[in-house]
Amino acid sequence: MHKRSTIRLSLWYKILLVLLIPVLIAAAIVYFEFQNLRTIHNKIHIIEIIDDINLTILEIRRYEKNILLFNEERNVKMFYEYFDELKKSIQKMESEIISDMSKVQYKSLQKNID
Repeated sequence: MHKRSTIRLSLWYKILLVLLIPVLIAAAIVYFEFQNLRTIHNKIHIIEIIDDINLTILEIRRYEKNILLFNEERNVKMFYEYFDELKKSIQKMESEIISDMSKVQYKSLQKNID
């Protein structure tokens, strides 16, 4: 009788393993794909911020040109608003900029913008 319960128990563990192994493999695949998705999302977010910085720089240049051509107070106001927006966007990117450059170069970039 004892041998029979051992065989049943052993059979039960085999069936459990056969059922759990595919589930564990699928869970591992889902986990790694989720990590890849997070990485892609972070890179897209960085690209969006960089695109915003590019558009802001274009607007700054536009208002700079308008200041030189038309000398209107409205253009000066807009120039400084976009300049402040540029500073904020670069501050959002601080950790990414520092990881690609050194902290000294980042401080130099901020100093040049000021």
